[in-house]
Amino acid sequence: MRSPAPLPQTSLDSSSLLSVGYSAAAGVMEIAFHSGSIYRYFAVPPHVHQALLAASSKGRYFNAAIRSRFRFERLCRLPSPGTVSNTNSSSSPPGTEVAESPATVV
Repeated sequence: MRSPAPLPQTSLDSSSLLSVGYSAAAGVMEIAFHSGSIYRYFAVPPHVHQALLAASSKGRYFNAAIRSRFRFERLCRLPSPGTVSNTNSSSSPPGTEVAESPATVV
């Protein structure tokens, strides 16, 4: 089965989270991180998306209310600007070897 097309993204004022996309109809939220990783979260209620957008600290809200609370899939990891792509990179989220949930962001 093919992955759905990426959701339109809203830029975030955050040192860790780059942007977020959300589909209320599907309950799907995509989060792009400054590290280049993009994750899709499932069964996310609209109030969680709205609270993320309104949070004074997006990374803190992500850690408390999204990370490890919703089923997710990693869509891709784009190379960070100014870095060389590592062909031996693992599929683990940045900063962790556990693939169950993205790394804690600050």
